[in-house]
Amino acid sequence: MNTPTIEREDNDTRGQYTYQRDGEEPAILTFERQGSILLLDKTLVPSSYRGQGVALELVKHSVADARENGWTLQPACSYVVAQFAKHPEWADVLAS
Repeated sequence: MNTPTIEREDNDTRGQYTYQRDGEEPAILTFERQGSILLLDKTLVPSSYRGQGVALELVKHSVADARENGWTLQPACSYVVAQFAKHPEWADVLAS
């Protein structure tokens, strides 16, 4: 069995972070690219992942990528908005 990892897929305008275990539906955080801003617009987490912190890991991965690549993040999904409110240490990547 493979260890689940988070992967980013993106193109010029849209993308997503995915987390998947063998044979299961993936958890997904989607975004819209607006120049160097990623608008984090939807989090989809299958019931098999609920309560395991998977959605938070997807957001953390986007924060790490933003820091590494010089991007800023604009939370649009209610879950992501709530996580940014709980994590003031992410303010450095929050789009103004």
